Parts: sequence; C-alpha cells; structure tokens
Amino acid sequence: MIYKSIADRLRLRLNSADFAIGSPLPGEKKLAEEFGVARMTIRKAIDLLVDWGLVVRRHGSGTYVARKDVHHENQQSDRPGGSAAQAG
Repeated sequence: MIYKSIADRLRLRLNSADFAIGSPLPGEKKLAEEFGVARMTIRKAIDLLVDWGLVVRRHGSGTYVARKDVHHENQQSDRPGGSAAQAG
C-alpha cells in the first residue's frame, strides 16, 4: 500500500533535524503534490502517523509533530506492511 510507504518516508523525515517537536507538517495538498498522490492517500498516511503517536491533529489548525521515533530513526518500519515485515 502506497500510503504505508509514504508514512514511513514521513516518519523518517520527522526524525530529521528539519522537524522539532511541536512543529507543523506541511498541508495535505502540498504533501499530495510532493508525493504525486491524491490527498486521501496522504490522509491515510498521516492517520498511521497519528496511530503511531508521532503526530497529532488539531482541528482547524493542522498536524503537528508529537514526538520523535528514535527507535526506528534510521530503519524501515517493522510495523505490518513495512519493509522489515516483508523481508521476514
């Protein structure tokens, strides 16, 4: 699923120095253009980041970094559907 791949790529980006805890993510429209996908795909990817506790949505304000995922900072996701799960 493409949204899982995008979620992993966003997770790695969130762990970079480009994003501090509390900083906003780019908007769905901008991310959709960047990844060349529909906004619904970006929405599903962000839903995964919310489920993982990495970002929070604030209604009417945007999506913000909640915490860094230091355990998986330089790895592909070991969550279901991630590359590590497929390799096993």
